[in-house]
Amino acid sequence: SSGAPYHLILTREDSQRRSASYTGAGRSAEIELTNTLDYEIRGANNLLLLQNQQEVQSIYAQDQSNLGGSEQEAAQQAVEMRQRLVRNLLLHLQMITPEQLEQLQQTAQAKADAEAKAAAEAAAAARAAEEALPQQSPLQLLPRE
Repeated sequence: SSGAPYHLILTREDSQRRSASYTGAGRSAEIELTNTLDYEIRGANNLLLLQNQQEVQSIYAQDQSNLGGSEQEAAQQAVEMRQRLVRNLLLHLQMITPEQLEQLQQTAQAKADAEAKAAAEAAAAARAAEEALPQQSPLQLLPRE
């Protein structure tokens, strides 16, 4: 891990394709492509500061008489969509100010501290409850005959 105060983590990328319209013969006339990218920004102590998703969509016509050309069009659309997805992500990241990141870090740290305190208190309460229970002796007293 580098010494950078914040880390961008790309958590999931997904591409979907579906028919957007049909010809009279029931074949796909237009195909809709959707690319999504889930990402998060983590700060000090690997705390989650921001979680978001970028999405781009595109529709292209599928030529039933030239399926090879349609596949070439789909491949070109996929390249262009990925470029748009990256551009959108960069634009979004540029809008986040250092002050916003610092505020998100403080909020995440306060939440983590509160959760740690609550967990410690719960563990202490469980130990106290366990200690308050009467302990059974490992010895068993048998009645005299």
